[in-house]
Amino acid sequence: MLKLMLQPKLVGDTRVMLNSFRFKHTSSEVRSQFLEFFQAHGHKLIPSSPVLPLNDPSLLFVNAGMNQFKRVLQNEIEPPAPRVVNSQRCIRVGGKHNDLSQVGLDGSHLTMFEMLGSWSFKDYWKEEACSMAWTLLTQHYRLDPKKLYVTYFGGCEKSGLPPDLEVRDTWLNIGVDPSHILPFGMKDNFWEMGSSGPCGPCTEIHYDYNDKGPDLVNAGTSENIEIWNLVFVEYNRFLNGELEKLGGRHIDTGMGLERLVAVLNNSNSSFDSDLFQPLFEAISIHSGAPKYGGNFDANAELDTAYRILADHMRMIVVCLGDQVFPDQNHKLKYVLRKAFNIANNTFKAPHGLVQELSNHVIESLGDTFPVLQTRQHIIKSILEFEEEGYKKFTDKSEKNYHQIKKEFPKEAEYIDANEATNFLDAIRLLEKEKVLDKLEPGLAFKLYESHGMQEQDIAKLSQIRNIQFNQDEFTQYFERKKMESKIGTSQAKDFEEILAQSDSLPSTQDSAKYVYSRDEESGLYEFPTTQANVLRIVSDGQVVQQINEGDEAIVFLDSTCFYGEAGGQVGDKGTISVGETLFQVVNTQLVSDRLVAHMGSVKQGTLCAGDNVQAEIDPYHRVRCMQNHTGTHVLNTVLHQLLPITAQKSSLVTPDHLRFEFSVYNADTDVEFLRRVEDGVLRIIEEGCEVQRRVVDGGDALQKVDRLVTLPGEVYPEQNISLITISDQQTEPCCGTHLLNTAHLKHFVIVGAKTASTGVKMLRCLTGDAARLSRQNGVRLCEEILSYQGTLEGNCEDLDKKMVDKVSQKISHWKSSISDANFPTILHHELSQVLETYRQKIVFSQRADLKKEVSAQFQAAMDEQQSRPYLMVIINVDKGKIDLNKLCKMASKPALILAIDKGSVKAKAMMSKEMVTDDFNAETWLQPIVDHFKGTAKAPKGQDKRVNCILGATKVTKDNLDDLESVFERADAMASEYFK
Repeated sequence: MLKLMLQPKLVGDTRVMLNSFRFKHTSSEVRSQFLEFFQAHGHKLIPSSPVLPLNDPSLLFVNAGMNQFKRVLQNEIEPPAPRVVNSQRCIRVGGKHNDLSQVGLDGSHLTMFEMLGSWSFKDYWKEEACSMAWTLLTQHYRLDPKKLYVTYFGGCEKSGLPPDLEVRDTWLNIGVDPSHILPFGMKDNFWEMGSSGPCGPCTEIHYDYNDKGPDLVNAGTSENIEIWNLVFVEYNRFLNGELEKLGGRHIDTGMGLERLVAVLNNSNSSFDSDLFQPLFEAISIHSGAPKYGGNFDANAELDTAYRILADHMRMIVVCLGDQVFPDQNHKLKYVLRKAFNIANNTFKAPHGLVQELSNHVIESLGDTFPVLQTRQHIIKSILEFEEEGYKKFTDKSEKNYHQIKKEFPKEAEYIDANEATNFLDAIRLLEKEKVLDKLEPGLAFKLYESHGMQEQDIAKLSQIRNIQFNQDEFTQYFERKKMESKIGTSQAKDFEEILAQSDSLPSTQDSAKYVYSRDEESGLYEFPTTQANVLRIVSDGQVVQQINEGDEAIVFLDSTCFYGEAGGQVGDKGTISVGETLFQVVNTQLVSDRLVAHMGSVKQGTLCAGDNVQAEIDPYHRVRCMQNHTGTHVLNTVLHQLLPITAQKSSLVTPDHLRFEFSVYNADTDVEFLRRVEDGVLRIIEEGCEVQRRVVDGGDALQKVDRLVTLPGEVYPEQNISLITISDQQTEPCCGTHLLNTAHLKHFVIVGAKTASTGVKMLRCLTGDAARLSRQNGVRLCEEILSYQGTLEGNCEDLDKKMVDKVSQKISHWKSSISDANFPTILHHELSQVLETYRQKIVFSQRADLKKEVSAQFQAAMDEQQSRPYLMVIINVDKGKIDLNKLCKMASKPALILAIDKGSVKAKAMMSKEMVTDDFNAETWLQPIVDHFKGTAKAPKGQDKRVNCILGATKVTKDNLDDLESVFERADAMASEYFK
C-alpha cells in the first residue's frame, strides 16, 4: 500500500507545502534518477519544448517526447547530439490521443503528463537500449524483475515484416524469464508516426501489480500496465503503404513519469503521488469539502471531481506558462471552463480556488520547468481575468441551456451547459431551414460565421441531429469563401481552375520580392524589375494560351518580384509587360503557399503563354505597405513593453492603414495608455533602429531565438522561416516586406481604438505621409475649435441668437470632422470633451433664451387676461423643454396651457379642488384638446386628473395646427360658461 504521512500545518494556512507529504518515491527523485542515469551513459540533456508545436499543423499540442525530434527521425536535420535525454511536458486532449473524456474515471488517463525519454540517433541499437532500460528499472528503481513483462514485435506476414527476434534474444541474454517475453502484432508492437514517415518495431515493458501472469499483458486492465516503450525506428513508410529501410537507425523511448511514480509507490493510480496529493489537500482546505478518498466507484462523484480538477489545473498552468492563450485555443478554453465549473458547482469554493491551485502546480513543476516560475504572475493574471469572464459566460449559458431543454429536450441530453449559447441559435437555424437529411456546406458556413460554431461543434451538432455533414466539403467551401473575400466573385472561377491544376505548376521563385534598396540622396526606395516567363494564363475559368486587350485573367510566372498576400499584408500591384503589351496587376495572391497569382487585365496588346516578360511592382503601393508592416512590428514591440501580458490576435496591412488586434488582461487601455503607445512608437522611429531580416530552419531554430514573439496558435513552416528583428528589440517570424530602418516610417498616429471582443482591443493606425496629414489636420481643427474658447468663456446668457446658432452649426461640423476615420484618436477624445463643454454652454444659453421667450409670451397672456377668472394660453417655441406645471402655478387661477414645440404638442389644465364639479373640471376642460390631437388625458402620478390633467407630448400635423384655434375656442367657451 501507499505510504503516506501528513505533517502538521499552520492553522489558517491554506497553502500545502510539498514536504507535507512523505512518499517512498517522490516525482522529483524519480525524474532526477532517470535523467542522471542516461546522462551518465553519454546522453545530452535537452530541455522540454513548449507544449504548443511551432512547426507541425497536424498537432494541437505536443503529445510525445519525440515531437521536437520529428525531423531528426525523418533524417531532414542533424540531431543535437547522438544520444539525448529529456523530460517533455505533453498534453493529450484531442486526435488519436484523446484522453480528455476519460480523465478522472481511472488512475491512468491524464491531460498533462511528463514523458521521460531517451534517444539514440544513428548511435547504439537494440542491445544497449534494452540493457540500459532493464538496469534502470531493476537496479536503480529496484523493481522486482518477476513483476516485469516485455513484449516484442511478432512480425506481420501481410506487410512482409519478420518477427523481431533480435530484440527477443536481447531480452533473453539480459536474463529475462522466457515466459515473461511475449510477441504481439502490428497494433501493439509496431510504432508509426502517421500514415507515412519513419516507423519501426517496438518493445514494451509492462508491470504486473498482482502477479496475475502474462494473460493480462495488453489486456487493457489496470492490474497490468505498460510503463516503458522502446521504439526502433528503422523503416520509412510511403503513402502507398510500402516500406523501405531508413538510411540511418534511431531509437526513441518514452515512459510516463506519473505512471512510473505510481508503480514505484505500489499504486495503480497516477493520482497517488506528490504531484497530485497537495492539490487535493488544497482543494479540500479552500472549499471545505471532505478530503479526497481515492475512490473510483461509479458513484464516487466527489473523488472524480477532485481528480479532474487537479489534472486540469496542471494542464492549464503548463499551457499558460507556454503562452497558449484560452481565447486562441478552444481546447484550453474548454478545460479552463470545466475547471471553473467544478470549483464553483461541485466544491462550492469561494472565488480564487483556481488561482490558489496554480500556486501548487508551479511549486510542484517549477524547478523542472522554470518558465512556470518566470511567468507565474502572468498565469495568475490570466486566470483572474478568465474567472471574471466565466461568471458572465455562465449566466448567459445557463439561461440558454434551460431554453434548449425547453425547446429541444432530446438535443439537451448531449449538450454541455457551456456550449448552450452557440448551440441554441444553431439548432433554431436548422429548424428554420428544415434541415432533415444533410447539412449543406453553405449553411454550415453560416453556423461558423454568424453563430460562432467551430468545425468540431458543427460535427457534433450534426451527430446529435442525425444529419450528414461532410467536413471535406465544408473545408472546400470555407476556403472558397476566404478566396472570394480576397479576390471577389468575378475571378473565383479562375481560382477554382487554378487550384484544380496547381500540382502541375512548379513553385514560383519569388525571392526577388525581398530585393530592394534605398537611395540615400533622394530617400526613395528602389525595386528592380524581374525578367520572367509566362507559365500559365487562366481566364474565364479555363486555361488559355493568350489574352487580349480588356480581358481579365490570372497570370503565373516562373519568377516574380511581386508579393503575394500573406501574413496580413495585401498583395502587390504593378505591371507585366512585353513590347507594347501591358498587363495591369491589381492584386497578387499566394496559392497553396507556393504559387504567386498575378490578377488583373490587359490594358493594351496581347499576352501569350511562353512570353518572356518584365514584372514591375508599383513602388508607392509597396512602400506604403512596407511602412505599415514595419509599423505593425514596432507597435507590437511597444505593446509588449507596456502590457504585462499581451499577444497578437490578428493584423491587416494595407497601403492606407494598419489594423492590429491584441489581447489584454486586467490592464487599462485608456487615452493615457494610447498616448504612451504613440510615444513609444515615435521614440523607436526617432531612434532610427535597423530592421533586419534573416532566415532560419525548423522549430528548433525558433526556440533558440532571443526575445522571440510568436503568434499564438500559428504554425510556422519547417524550413525558410523569415525572422524580422528591429534593432535590439523583439524578433518575430514574418514573411512580409519591411523598411530597412524605423526612421523611414517618418510618422505614426493612432486613428482608431475599440474593443473587438472580450479581452481583445483593436488599434487602427497610420504611418508615413498619411500620419503626417492626419496630425496636421488635427492641429488645424484643434486651433479652430480652441479659437472659440474666448467667445464662450463669459456669461452664456449674454450670447445673441445669431452667435448661438453659428456655434451650434460649428459644433455639428466639428463633431463630424473629428469622427473622420483618419482623425487622431487621442485628439478626438480631447476635442470631444471641449465640444461637450461648448455644447453645454450653448444649451444653457438656449435654455436662457427659451426661458425669456416663454416668460414673455406667458406674461403677455397674463396681462391680456388679467380681468378673467381663468387663464388660457398657447405658447410657441422653436425648441426646448417647457415646465407647464410651473407656469400653471404662476397663473394663481385656473389655467389651461398649450405648448407647441416644432413637431409636438403638450398641454395641461389645472384648477383648485374646490372648483371641481362633475360637469366641469380639469379633465373635461382639456378634453377638446386631447380629442383633437388623438391623445390620452391623464393625471400626474398620485394626483386627481379632475384637478390636474395633462396631455403628454404628442406629434402634430399641419392639419392639427390649422384647426387648433377653433378647438381652443371651444375649450374657452366651456370655461367661460362655467366661470361666468
